[in-house]
Amino acid sequence: MASPRRFVALTAARCKSFCNQRNEKGLSEADFPLRWLQKDLHLAAVSAYETGVAMPLTNAAKEIYRLAIREGHGGEDFSAIYDYLAETRGSVNGISIPSEP
Repeated sequence: MASPRRFVALTAARCKSFCNQRNEKGLSEADFPLRWLQKDLHLAAVSAYETGVAMPLTNAAKEIYRLAIREGHGGEDFSAIYDYLAETRGSVNGISIPSEP
Protein backbone atom coordinates (compact mmCIF):
# COMPACT_ATOMS: atom_id res chain seq x y z
CA MET A 1 0.00 0.00 0.00
CA ALA A 2 1.39 3.37 -1.03
CA SER A 3 1.75 6.16 1.47
CA PRO A 4 -0.57 9.17 1.05
CA ARG A 5 2.38 11.31 -0.07
CA ARG A 6 3.37 8.77 -2.74
CA PHE A 7 -0.25 8.47 -3.90
CA VAL A 8 -0.56 12.26 -4.33
CA ALA A 9 2.79 12.43 -6.11
CA LEU A 10 1.94 9.58 -8.51
CA THR A 11 -1.54 10.88 -9.23
CA ALA A 12 -0.35 14.44 -9.76
CA ALA A 13 2.54 13.25 -11.94
CA ARG A 14 0.09 11.39 -14.17
CA CYS A 15 -2.10 14.48 -14.38
CA LYS A 16 0.95 16.61 -15.10
CA SER A 17 1.95 14.25 -17.91
CA PHE A 18 -1.54 14.56 -19.37
CA CYS A 19 -1.39 18.36 -19.09
CA ASN A 20 2.04 18.43 -20.76
CA GLN A 21 0.61 16.44 -23.67
CA ARG A 22 -2.25 18.95 -23.89
CA ASN A 23 0.21 21.87 -23.86
CA GLU A 24 2.19 20.31 -26.71
CA LYS A 25 -1.03 20.30 -28.73
CA GLY A 26 -1.63 23.96 -27.89
CA LEU A 27 -4.38 23.27 -25.33
CA SER A 28 -2.97 25.14 -22.34
CA GLU A 29 -6.19 26.04 -20.50
CA ALA A 30 -6.92 24.10 -17.35
CA ASP A 31 -9.75 21.62 -17.80
CA PHE A 32 -10.36 21.58 -14.07
CA PRO A 33 -8.75 24.47 -12.15
CA LEU A 34 -7.27 23.77 -8.75
CA ARG A 35 -9.73 26.23 -7.15
CA TRP A 36 -12.66 24.07 -8.35
CA LEU A 37 -11.19 20.99 -6.70
CA GLN A 38 -10.71 22.94 -3.47
CA LYS A 39 -14.36 24.07 -3.68
CA ASP A 40 -15.52 20.48 -4.14
CA LEU A 41 -13.41 19.34 -1.18
CA HIS A 42 -14.98 22.13 0.87
CA LEU A 43 -18.50 21.07 -0.12
CA ALA A 44 -17.69 17.45 0.76
CA ALA A 45 -16.33 18.55 4.15
CA VAL A 46 -19.42 20.65 4.88
CA SER A 47 -21.76 17.81 3.90
CA ALA A 48 -19.79 15.38 6.05
CA TYR A 49 -19.94 17.76 9.02
CA GLU A 50 -23.68 18.25 8.61
CA THR A 51 -24.25 14.49 8.63
CA GLY A 52 -21.85 13.78 11.49
CA VAL A 53 -19.22 12.00 9.40
CA ALA A 54 -15.55 12.61 10.16
CA MET A 55 -13.37 13.23 7.11
CA PRO A 56 -10.06 14.45 8.49
CA LEU A 57 -8.01 13.70 5.36
CA THR A 58 -10.50 15.56 3.18
CA ASN A 59 -10.19 18.57 5.47
CA ALA A 60 -6.39 18.37 5.42
CA ALA A 61 -6.32 18.14 1.61
CA LYS A 62 -8.81 21.02 1.33
CA GLU A 63 -6.53 23.25 3.41
CA ILE A 64 -3.42 22.31 1.41
CA TYR A 65 -5.29 23.21 -1.78
CA ARG A 66 -6.39 26.49 -0.16
CA LEU A 67 -2.76 27.33 0.60
CA ALA A 68 -1.81 26.54 -3.01
CA ILE A 69 -4.54 28.93 -4.16
CA ARG A 70 -3.12 31.65 -1.89
CA GLU A 71 0.25 31.12 -3.59
CA GLY A 72 -1.31 31.81 -7.01
CA HIS A 73 -2.08 28.29 -8.30
CA GLY A 74 -5.89 28.61 -8.24
CA GLY A 75 -6.36 29.08 -11.98
CA GLU A 76 -3.94 26.32 -12.93
CA ASP A 77 -4.96 22.74 -13.60
CA PHE A 78 -5.53 20.76 -10.42
CA SER A 79 -2.30 18.86 -11.09
CA ALA A 80 -0.50 22.08 -10.07
CA ILE A 81 -0.75 20.77 -6.51
CA TYR A 82 2.28 18.66 -7.41
CA ASP A 83 4.28 21.82 -8.19
CA TYR A 84 3.04 23.47 -5.00
CA LEU A 85 4.11 20.50 -2.88
CA ALA A 86 7.49 20.46 -4.64
CA GLU A 87 7.89 24.20 -3.95
CA THR A 88 7.18 23.70 -0.27
CA ARG A 89 9.62 20.75 -0.15
CA GLY A 90 7.44 18.66 2.12
CA SER A 91 6.56 21.46 4.52
CA VAL A 92 3.26 23.32 4.32
CA ASN A 93 2.94 26.35 6.58
CA GLY A 94 5.76 25.03 8.75
CA ILE A 95 4.09 21.61 9.16
CA SER A 96 6.12 18.70 7.78
CA ILE A 97 4.36 16.26 5.51
CA PRO A 98 5.67 12.80 6.40
CA SER A 99 7.68 11.04 3.73
CA GLU A 100 7.50 7.38 2.90
CA PRO A 101 8.93 4.97 5.47
